[in-house]
Amino acid sequence: IGSGLVGSEMCIRDRHMADYQQAGQACTHVRNNHYLFYVAQCAHLASFLGRSHEAAQWLAEAFANMDRHIAPDGSQPEELKRAEPWQYSVYTLQAWGYLVHLAERMGDKNYRYRKTPAGASIQKAVDYLLPYHANPETWPWQGSRANTPLPAIFAVSYTHLTLPTILRV
Repeated sequence: IGSGLVGSEMCIRDRHMADYQQAGQACTHVRNNHYLFYVAQCAHLASFLGRSHEAAQWLAEAFANMDRHIAPDGSQPEELKRAEPWQYSVYTLQAWGYLVHLAERMGDKNYRYRKTPAGASIQKAVDYLLPYHANPETWPWQGSRANTPLPAIFAVSYTHLTLPTILRV
């Protein structure tokens, strides 16, 4: 207020400020959900401002760094080290969900299924949690039980499966 900027001009100014803030830059070097939420915010802001090419670059950056967050078996090693591994694993999936939603809106219907050279994928991260979500008592890590719902964007991953199918995953 009082700056004379309105609408997208203010968003552009704020985006550039966020890019250069120390906290924003620090997020690009961590291996947990902070990085993913930073990238998701930047990607969505770029898309909102009509900068599709820049949004696509953010999506590509997240995918290029996926191996830092998702192991080939679908586990999220950095989140499993935390005090509440289930909560953080699901929370991190929410950031991936924001990226999947944007990618799909931009026409990339395979973003969630693409695999890194090591074999990691967003869908594998969802699939890794499904058996524990079906049977929370089998969650092997300390902290919260596996009873927090998975992000809605991934509901298609498990709503069509019968319980015996989930258990075979």
